[in-house]
Amino acid sequence: MKLKTKEGFQAVYNWQYIHSLDFWSLVLSLACEKNSNGSRSEPSALQPLIYPLVQITIGVIKLIPTSQYYPLRFHCIRLLLRLIQQTGTFIPLTPFLLDMIDSPLFKRQPTSTSLKALDWGYLLRCPKSHENSRVYADGVAEETSYLLLEDHACMSKSIGFPELVLPALTSLKKFSKQFNKHQKLVGHIKTLVEKLEANKSFVEDKRAHLGFGPKDRARSLAFLADLPPEKTPLGAHLRLQSKIRDQKRAALDRSAHKNIQVDDD
Repeated sequence: MKLKTKEGFQAVYNWQYIHSLDFWSLVLSLACEKNSNGSRSEPSALQPLIYPLVQITIGVIKLIPTSQYYPLRFHCIRLLLRLIQQTGTFIPLTPFLLDMIDSPLFKRQPTSTSLKALDWGYLLRCPKSHENSRVYADGVAEETSYLLLEDHACMSKSIGFPELVLPALTSLKKFSKQFNKHQKLVGHIKTLVEKLEANKSFVEDKRAHLGFGPKDRARSLAFLADLPPEKTPLGAHLRLQSKIRDQKRAALDRSAHKNIQVDDD
């Protein structure tokens, strides 16, 4: 995606374009949905559209990689996560999430303010009032950590999880020693590292006594297929964090509803 003009950026970085990507993510997730045991039935006629959608969405993420547009990146990553969860397609999202942590946003001293936390669902760009603020940095840290958790939970039952998780573990451990100006970020990272390592050990223990090798593709794909995702360390942690986020979301909605009623009065 090579759009060097301001008009070119604006043609992509807008709600209509993001909603179009999200719409196709929904359509393909439903049309190409995997079975409950992770297998696929007859391939959908729409299956070939997954690859171009992924490539376009990744192109959008890379177009303006600055921290101002992290809210837009969150939207793109969520719609790709939906494809991973529903279709079983492997999409490497970890680099785009680790890149957000290893950015100037967390390498400078944030400004302390009394600003309200942002609702990512209604933003494509960081408001000017929140740029360089601790509120924005803390919000990005929380959302990025959650998306990393959600991304790795998608492969928490994979026989190759111990190897797949190594890039994230290596980077996160390094980051936890670098960003002492952002205690919330460090806290999120340490918790995530703990859960990733727990899941790594869980899978290593389960596969230690298997009677087949990596060349047996069918049995490798069936590894832990009957195990509910929430029975893995990562799945259990994701379930808990999802409940906490739902509670926060409900509280924000109630607060917004009260404000609307006050304004009407």
